Amino acid sequence: PNMFKPGRVGKLTAKNRLIMPAMHTNLGDPEDGLSQAGIDFYVARAIGGFGQIGVGIIDSFQFDHASPGEFLLNTNRHVEVHSQLVEKLRGEGALSFAQIGLRRIWALHQMRRRPSLSEFTDAEIRSWIQAVVDTARRAVDAGYDGIDLLGNGGGAISIFTSKVFNDRNDEWGGDEETRLNFALAIVRGIREAIGDDIPITSRLHGAEFIKGGYGLDVSIRNARRLAEAGVDLFNVAAGGHATTVPNLTPNIPESALAILAFGLKQAGVPAQIAASTRITDPFAAEEVLRKGWADYISIARGALADPDWPRKAEAGDWGRIRSCVACNECLDEATVRERTVRCLVNPRAGRHSEIETPPPATVAKKVIVVGGGCVGLQAAITAAERGHSVHLYEKQPYLGGKWLVSYAPPGRKPLRSFLVWLVGEAKRAGVVFHLNTEATPDLLKAERPDEVIVTIGAAPEMPDIPGIDQPHVFTGEQVLMGDADLGKNVVVVGAGGA
Repeated sequence: PNMFKPGRVGKLTAKNRLIMPAMHTNLGDPEDGLSQAGIDFYVARAIGGFGQIGVGIIDSFQFDHASPGEFLLNTNRHVEVHSQLVEKLRGEGALSFAQIGLRRIWALHQMRRRPSLSEFTDAEIRSWIQAVVDTARRAVDAGYDGIDLLGNGGGAISIFTSKVFNDRNDEWGGDEETRLNFALAIVRGIREAIGDDIPITSRLHGAEFIKGGYGLDVSIRNARRLAEAGVDLFNVAAGGHATTVPNLTPNIPESALAILAFGLKQAGVPAQIAASTRITDPFAAEEVLRKGWADYISIARGALADPDWPRKAEAGDWGRIRSCVACNECLDEATVRERTVRCLVNPRAGRHSEIETPPPATVAKKVIVVGGGCVGLQAAITAAERGHSVHLYEKQPYLGGKWLVSYAPPGRKPLRSFLVWLVGEAKRAGVVFHLNTEATPDLLKAERPDEVIVTIGAAPEMPDIPGIDQPHVFTGEQVLMGDADLGKNVVVVGAGGA
């Protein structure tokens, strides 16, 4: 398959065409620059088979609103710790790229009012550029194979490039050419600092997807100028945090936004091109490469969901890939709430080391899991994989619990894949299912388990509204599951996802 052919990045060779790009995880450490949990996070994905690993974002300039878990590369100690990570990634055959830049020049809540870029002085802007160049030098000192620029997602480069956010009329803004000067100054400064042998890659908006923003035509022109300045590979993303056009949600068709990467390829941009955004299926990834739409496939949240995505794809274990369901829990936790990254389908991501598997049980026990929803299934899998004898009881004649509701609304079909994965893994682990069987006190006494895990789900909290208990009032769950006899005139109270 094309996915597992070697590829060129500048003067280096990557072992395959799969990139795990940098993503905000809040696994940094003020003293060390990078926490041990952060090191384990990246090493797990190198072990899983990704040919290129983006580490970051490593914030080059810390504003007052910076996250407490930001990655740093400011001191000799930071360089030392990052070098430990680099050596481990290299030992697994992965190229390491330090993603550097200015993550946020404004706090997230300030972005909603479209603040003015003109409030910053020319001297401040030049100090930011120098800070990024200095970080690149330290990244090379730490042994990183390449530098990756944060060119998208609301970072400083994407702000300067956007005519929606860039209201300056000087060297740093005013027209399409001057709006790119900030990015060009960074690329040229890094090239001068690190030489021509170390590759530079960059995230790039294929289109902004915001009112008044630029489209693919401008992106192509920007990419050409950046490539001439020294960028070797563009990882093409869709709109940033300000876009109102969905691009990271379950209703986005698989690999649909690879068309942006294809636009750059078709235009003959003189650099390698990576397609990204909602590519979760190995067959779809292979098709993008086979058609020549991109040179590489970038998998961010898919790598968060399953660090072993490449290894499973190469082995033909496609059904065992735990796919990203586009729930955006990771973005909510790490980007909005500024907490350690979380993944709805991977309970170990950001919480526990993914390098070491849970240890085998010292004493095998009989374990009964009460409830066949997602939590019950995951608990059953973990217990069975550790060597316990696991029996799962579900009073309904089917598995899934509340998760069945999650993918019932239109555009939510990808969430179904997680339930399919859980049931398949539970069967492989040897979990014994008892459907249509309620775990009563008498049953538990008769079965004499050593441990009982109760995962019986939750009931919706109903507001105290007069008449809410009348027979013509239904919950969203009842409607979605087909358990409500609705008339022609319907009033919906609430505007949540259900």
